[in-house]
Amino acid sequence: MTRQGYEPRKVLRKTDNNILQEYFNHQGLLQQINFGNRKETEVEDVFEAIFSLADTSPLDYREVDITLRRIYEMSGEDGIMKLIQEGQEHQLNLNETLVNINGNYNKSFRVFLDHPEVFQKAEMNHFLSCLQGWKEIDQLPAKPIEITSEKLNSLESQIRDYFKNKEGRGHRCKVEYHQRGHRTYFCAYPEDYSVTDIIYDQGNTLERVNRKPVIQIYFLHDAKNGRLLIKTRGGFDKKRELQNIFIEVMISPELVTYKNRKIYQLNQFINPDFLMVTPPEDNVNSINIKMIRFTYFKREKKRRVILEADTTDEIFDMINSLRVPVDTEVTMIKIQIIFKREHEQKITFELTYPDVCNLGDSELEMKIKTYLKDWGVDIGKVMEADT
Repeated sequence: MTRQGYEPRKVLRKTDNNILQEYFNHQGLLQQINFGNRKETEVEDVFEAIFSLADTSPLDYREVDITLRRIYEMSGEDGIMKLIQEGQEHQLNLNETLVNINGNYNKSFRVFLDHPEVFQKAEMNHFLSCLQGWKEIDQLPAKPIEITSEKLNSLESQIRDYFKNKEGRGHRCKVEYHQRGHRTYFCAYPEDYSVTDIIYDQGNTLERVNRKPVIQIYFLHDAKNGRLLIKTRGGFDKKRELQNIFIEVMISPELVTYKNRKIYQLNQFINPDFLMVTPPEDNVNSINIKMIRFTYFKREKKRRVILEADTTDEIFDMINSLRVPVDTEVTMIKIQIIFKREHEQKITFELTYPDVCNLGDSELEMKIKTYLKDWGVDIGKVMEADT
């Protein structure tokens, strides 16, 4: 998930001139621009100079545009926190450094210039933590995975063979992993079908270029809670088959016969006495059901009802007016939780029966996952690790 609203001028205006000058000097670009004697928000000539690179030096233009976009992505509050946390992994106290720098864009750019490795790893962790729509299974051994080059090579080979035999693609595959505490992300990149792009060459002539993009498959292993999550394109069967490949190679072949079970118990949300209690120190301002979908049978016919409103009270008013039968099954729900922070933060998420949740891995989203367990909504159990 990326931040919405990227525009190069925005990044240029919100970044101090001395930092921009340092960056462009390092790149050997825009030497004709005088950054020293101008207002911080006077950027139009800088923007025009960058834009002209598209004609005179397309590779430099692409590099600058990508850099400004990267700075933008990491300039939110979550991005800055990821930079500080990654600095700690490298024995750097970036919190002490960045507290004296005004503005998140300056903070982001400063780390990009001074600590490129920290920036790159924080960038990946930020991207992974923002992913939504994970498909989840549990009841796996609650212990870390032993990661070896042999296992990674085998995982690459089996994913490659899966796509080759099933779909006639996946000629090459690379698997990378990133560890954060008890969570380990595995990123698999099998090769996709060829696609053709129409682009301009350096002579300003249209030409066709063939390329093979990658399919993106993300596995998240939660060693503390014995869970494996997957995010990729495709339906239920494909995700389950890929999960089984991962389990067979990385955990244990004996577990690949695992069958799906209900994880999210949603029916209690239509109980007016059901309380969604949170710790006072989390400063939760409000929790509201924004949408609910349920099914029931009437005269042997299956009925599906979807209700949407701004508050939980409005949802229950509609449920009461419909006289919902007692055998109703809630199959999907959308909830919004508002946290009181320096700036109000809203998290809106969906749960779908039996085991789909689109929460990501940010600090607040991890809190919400804990709430779901405390409320008895997440009923997944953990298999104890062998000792």
